[in-house]
Formats: sequence, C-alpha cells, structure tokens
Amino acid sequence: MRTDDSDVVLVRAARDGDGDAFALLLTRHRPLLLALCRRQLGDAALAEDAAQEAALQALLNLGSLQDAGRFGPWLAGIGLNVCRMWLRARARESRSREALREGQARAGQSDRQADIEGRACAGRWTSCRTASGSPCSSSTSPA
Repeated sequence: MRTDDSDVVLVRAARDGDGDAFALLLTRHRPLLLALCRRQLGDAALAEDAAQEAALQALLNLGSLQDAGRFGPWLAGIGLNVCRMWLRARARESRSREALREGQARAGQSDRQADIEGRACAGRWTSCRTASGSPCSSSTSPA
C-alpha cells in the first residue's frame, strides 16, 4: 500500500484482510478522531482511550461501511458515539453515587431519630408515642 492510495482503495484492501491498509487509514484519520474525542471528553487520556475504542469498532464493523470514500467521517461518527456513550455512563454513575450518598444520609438520620424516640419512650412504656404518633415498639421498652 502506498500512502497516496485513496480511502476507497484502502477500505477495500482492509476488508480483504490487509492490516497495513487499515493501519494507514487510521494514521490518516486519527488526528481528527483524536481532536473530536478530546473536545467531547475534555481529557487527553480519556480521548486516547475513546479513539482506540472507535478504531476497534471501525475494524470490527468495516463491512457495514456503505461508502468506502467516507471512511473518515464514518470513523469520526463512531468516535463521537463512543464519547457520548462514555459521558452518559459517567453521568449515570455520578447520579448513582449521589443517590447512594443521599440514601445513606437519610438512613443515618432515621437511625438517629429512632434512637432519640427510643430514649424518650424509656420509663413511659404505657403511654409512649413516637414523634410520628405511632406507638413505641417493644424493642424500646424500659429495661
């Protein structure tokens, strides 16, 4: 393969199993792919990983490329989709962590409230009611 071969020629060769042709396609289009990933993710190391993931997906799905002359935009689209997927996953993870923290904080407040109510009930077993108005449980009976 020569570096001046068109994308069409290189894609056809890569589809036929020519790894050098695919490597040349990546060398040719990687700068744009990397720039798009950096812009989307805001992190150079993550952008490198996303570009690598996009290259792998392109290799695995090369047969689905309909217009061999549009390899560059197709690869860029794959890269953007990888970045979007990672950003969505990061947002979900962040929301999950936040929900977990909130749940733990609420659980801690509930435990403290139950402890306070239990102490208030001590010594007043027959007439005890919690702040919510429900009767105290037997676990809060005086010893």
